[in-house]
Amino acid sequence: MQKPIPKNQVFFWDKIIFLSFCALFFFTPLMLTPLNYELFEFNKIVFVYFWTIVILCAWAGKMIASGKFIFKRTFWDKPLLVFFASQAISTIISIDRHTSIFGYYSRFNGGLLSTACYLLLYWALTSNIGSNKKADPTNQSKVIVFLKMILFSGFLVSAYGIAEHFGIDKNIWVQDVQNRVFSTLGQPNWLAAYLNIIIFLSLGVIFGQNRAPRTDPEGIPSGHRDTSDCPIGASIPYQKTNSSTGTSSFRSPACQQAGFSEGGHTPWSSWYQDKIFKNRLVTYFLFSVFYLCLLFTKSRSGFLGFILPFLGFVFLTAIPAVKKKALGQINSMIVVLAITFFISVIAGTPFNLKWSELKSKISFSFLSDVPISAPAEKTAIEGESPDNGLLITPSSDIRKIVWKGAVRLWRQYPVFGTGTETFGYAYYWVRPIEHNLTSEWDFLYNKAHNEYLNFAANNGTVGLLAYLALPFSFLFWLSKRLKNNTRSESPRAKSKDETPHRKPRKELPFVPTLKREAFWCWGKKNFFLLQNRQFDLAIASGFFSVMITNFFGFSVTAISLLFFLLPAIIAVLNQKPSKGENFRLEKVSLIFEKLAARKNGGKRPFVVKAILPALNFLILLFLIYKIACYWIADFHFAKGESFAQMGFLDSALTELNLAVKFNPSEPVFYSKRSVVLSKIVADLSRSEENSGAKQFIGQAIEDSAKSLSISPYHINFYKERAKMLYYLAFYDLDYINLAIETLTVAAQIAPTDAKIPYNIASAYQVLDNDQEAKKYFEKSLELKPNYLEAKEALARLEK
Repeated sequence: MQKPIPKNQVFFWDKIIFLSFCALFFFTPLMLTPLNYELFEFNKIVFVYFWTIVILCAWAGKMIASGKFIFKRTFWDKPLLVFFASQAISTIISIDRHTSIFGYYSRFNGGLLSTACYLLLYWALTSNIGSNKKADPTNQSKVIVFLKMILFSGFLVSAYGIAEHFGIDKNIWVQDVQNRVFSTLGQPNWLAAYLNIIIFLSLGVIFGQNRAPRTDPEGIPSGHRDTSDCPIGASIPYQKTNSSTGTSSFRSPACQQAGFSEGGHTPWSSWYQDKIFKNRLVTYFLFSVFYLCLLFTKSRSGFLGFILPFLGFVFLTAIPAVKKKALGQINSMIVVLAITFFISVIAGTPFNLKWSELKSKISFSFLSDVPISAPAEKTAIEGESPDNGLLITPSSDIRKIVWKGAVRLWRQYPVFGTGTETFGYAYYWVRPIEHNLTSEWDFLYNKAHNEYLNFAANNGTVGLLAYLALPFSFLFWLSKRLKNNTRSESPRAKSKDETPHRKPRKELPFVPTLKREAFWCWGKKNFFLLQNRQFDLAIASGFFSVMITNFFGFSVTAISLLFFLLPAIIAVLNQKPSKGENFRLEKVSLIFEKLAARKNGGKRPFVVKAILPALNFLILLFLIYKIACYWIADFHFAKGESFAQMGFLDSALTELNLAVKFNPSEPVFYSKRSVVLSKIVADLSRSEENSGAKQFIGQAIEDSAKSLSISPYHINFYKERAKMLYYLAFYDLDYINLAIETLTVAAQIAPTDAKIPYNIASAYQVLDNDQEAKKYFEKSLELKPNYLEAKEALARLEK
């Protein structure tokens, strides 16, 4: 007979998993450094990668220690699997698999790797956090810790955002951060979308705290319990004193030693009400800070994503409260509405909600193939000003143009799209010509700025439906839970003569604080702070808010993390035993049995005791090393870019070499290094050091070719290759012809990009071919009539 496995091993891994999730919830929104190419998103996604690895290895260690495969089924398993399958298929047939796996460089979130991390984190949380019992206090207490981590982290993010509004870092950023704050998220709309989720979480905590129960778990009125003067942490035996009336008094040994008598005057309900009052004051303050920061973002999509779910939450919470005359809920609603009103008056809203303006913001004209004339006419009247940055096209007009291109891609690739996260490449194939008449005509749009159209273009109809299934299936399941919680909160009618018949408990286990004692004692579902209708309604409102903000933008790391893990938290609260959890892996068990048969003394198999834990630890170290290399490579790439912009080409080349060394699969590094090498060639050629220049030419051409072999549709790589060949022309003028060939291929990929024919014309000017130069300058002006540089160049040729 084998010896039982020590429980402390399982407890150790449980602790690692729990603390890792705490770190993930708390630090992810705060992560940023000035050391990387992308300050905000890169550090957040690397942080998620790191803790995903730690959690997965801890989960594996727990399974090895227990000898069981630990997995708990939830309501969301099938939608998640379908969604991941759609992403995987789109990645396999993608026009750029590297981007589909890792995400677009500088955005990162949304690739197959990040999606896999979120899904694994979801299953790790539901499988390892809490017990198997439905509405168990252990589940409740851990979820409360997670919510505290989320809310406190959100408070720090919001506090920094408010400080930005008052100019704490106005001299650091190029953007006018005082006008539109972005805190640690990096962009005002991203910050607003993130704040909307935690605003509703704070509302869930405010309205999720029930009043003190009329009776304790034994069915005894709380006012008859003699616990008011008991020292904190005293264990309380249940002793009935009058079975005929059903009243009881309780005293713990600690109370007796302290000399307290029976018949205390302050019931536990008073303590509970005081605790709720203090908690609500804190949560009111958090709600105020979150909402104030939201208004300082001046994000119209963010405000719209708040106000619509908020009105629904108020209506669905206030009506039942008024019907039931629940004064606590009514008072809380009045306070929340007052806070919202006064902060809105003081700080102002991003726009007034007039129907005529709102209708123009959500126009669906992008679904039509008719050219969008309004923004084109507007920018045409503005003439050449947009290039000088004096006049800016409204973002809503630009969005409609980009959305139109996304719809065209969806129609051309209707099933699985062009590939996960490839919109930045494929958009150029169908880019509407009116995009050239906006102030952002030369910006690269790597997202459709509409998450639904983004999935439609990248992953086709299958991917879009799979993505939509996630929020709708969660909201459907949550609506059923709302009905159940509503029924559970309805008091059952009892006769006057009915007395509870329950076996008295000998003694409650020792607990260190009165607060924890209350959780263990009040075990009914409707006594839990988070097990009620209002909390579920707040979570649903937060999810609905994400759906609104995603219509006008896209999810980033902090938002995606909450999008996938908030349902996991709700699943933990609703956890109950299932047949498919904690069952032994058949193959692993057979191996264990065979190995154990050769041993005697009942010892654990050597494979399980030593080899598997060692292998798990080595995998952990290897994956952490790869993540470290990924971050270090970006660090050196950022330094190389900075040196290149300052003209320190030797230092830039050294840093880019290190970037390639640590991450040899990233095409961005090769493309940038090819340009730096070509600039060195140009400098040496000007100094008539052709022998020294020759050694860099082959490496520059090879790097450029490698970047295009990995990402064959990245339009910027073609432009950088043409730039590289232009610099090599200082060594040999024949490279200009190769540059023209490269730009001609680029023109086929991006037929409406006005810069490409302009650059071709400039190349022909170098070759003194004025006729071809004039032809391409005219082509450039056909695509962009207000192209100032092209007009001036053409005028010089015609003189």
